Amino acid sequence: VLQQLTGRVVVDLRADGNADDAVLRVGAVAVLPAAALPVLRGVLARVAQSCGLRSPGQAAPQGRAVDGHEQCIKTIEFSDVVFAYKDGQRVLDGFNLAVHSGQTIALVGPTGGGKSTLVSLLCRFYEPTSGRVLINGIDYRQRGLHWYQSQMGIVLQTPHLFSGTIKENIRYGNLNASDDEIMGAATLVNAHEFISAMEKGYDTPVGEGGNRLSTGQKQLVSFARAILADPQIFVMDEATSSVDTHTEQLIQKGRAERERLLSLM
Repeated sequence: VLQQLTGRVVVDLRADGNADDAVLRVGAVAVLPAAALPVLRGVLARVAQSCGLRSPGQAAPQGRAVDGHEQCIKTIEFSDVVFAYKDGQRVLDGFNLAVHSGQTIALVGPTGGGKSTLVSLLCRFYEPTSGRVLINGIDYRQRGLHWYQSQMGIVLQTPHLFSGTIKENIRYGNLNASDDEIMGAATLVNAHEFISAMEKGYDTPVGEGGNRLSTGQKQLVSFARAILADPQIFVMDEATSSVDTHTEQLIQKGRAERERLLSLM
């Protein structure tokens, strides 16, 4: 609609800091006829609502997220969820699961059994073909997408680090975090010990793709980054399959200290 009205529109959905600071900016918009302005405002309002963004100056009520619903996630429920890819074959058929805050759920099954699909549905990368995923009893399609996904910490099987220092890589979880908060996140996942043992400590360059660190060290840094984001939902998709038993125990110990998390492994 915007492109038809203007011929040249760039919509930039940018979150500065946390979801409460999210604003909607529109740039490079050509001059609009007066009659088109109500349409433009309506389109932007719908975009903001679907992404869980608030208008500038609009504050969320205390205890409420920017989409108007409850901020604290207490339960996630898969209710009779069916999911099929484009070929029509059902990967999930009538799946039911309820997870409460503080619980840890492990998904075990053969390759192709639907574990990663379930994670994608939880993260709302996909949505159910039928059935519902409920957040505190509300269909998550009624919640703001930006708000919901910003509540997640996701650690995958293969950790990815960016060129820069260990400190910079952890800080990607929260760009406004202080050095003490970064150290606290690293301590929580038991990464502080190996980082402190390095000559430059947190200022140690990780190299291209983290090639100066071992796989276990990279995984611990990625866990610290996820913890620093202070997620309500912690998702690990085979995140410890490439680390040794000792490192896995350190990771599980650090995760267990975050009692408010809903964890899916």
